[in-house]
Amino acid sequence: MRGKIVTWDAELGSGELEGEDGVERRFSAAALIEEIRPVVGVEALFIPDEVSGAPLAKQVRISAPPVAAQSTDGLSHVVITDIHVPFGSVLALVFKVAVAGALVSLIGAVVFTILKVIVR
Repeated sequence: MRGKIVTWDAELGSGELEGEDGVERRFSAAALIEEIRPVVGVEALFIPDEVSGAPLAKQVRISAPPVAAQSTDGLSHVVITDIHVPFGSVLALVFKVAVAGALVSLIGAVVFTILKVIVR
């Protein structure tokens, strides 16, 4: 079901969203499919849970995160057209490329030295 985030308390890790049926349902950070902090007014997709007696939402997916969305795990995220990339992954990739470049330079220097010795 579609809905909109109505409230979110980051300290408690819980909030409410209003479904397209007009019913407000509580949800917690544990119900979030992605580790994106909910923001009031943002649309979400969820599965209504009426079995427990109180209207709840489970499997909540923030469907249109704002650029300023934050991770619930405290890590920074780069948001590019709704694709979420953990900032740490980007740094790891940059580091791997730098290490690979350094290794290629080192191997080139060793090969050059060996060829220099052989040519003499």
